[in-house]
Amino acid sequence: MKGMRVATGSVLDAQQGMSYRRLMPAMLRDLNTCRRCSQAQNCTTFHKAAEQGDSMTSGLAKFFDEMTGHMTNTYVNYFTNWYKLVCLEGKEMEQKRNQGKFGV
Repeated sequence: MKGMRVATGSVLDAQQGMSYRRLMPAMLRDLNTCRRCSQAQNCTTFHKAAEQGDSMTSGLAKFFDEMTGHMTNTYVNYFTNWYKLVCLEGKEMEQKRNQGKFGV
């Protein structure tokens, strides 16, 4: 899940009241490549939860369903909230780091 910290998704910016987006590379949508990828579970989990994706939008059909079939609505909601918190924490750390650089 460490890789999820830099994942795609819109989250609420508590400081400014607006959303922002951090980008990950787009899904490859290539079944042969994804089956061999060490990050397939992370990628499909993120696509389903944070991007509201499904087997059609992933381009992986049955493989996507196999990877994410265990994810209940409760799981998806928990993951989405967790991801929002991670992004907010990252943004706050970045702001503090920038304040230190500029003496603000």
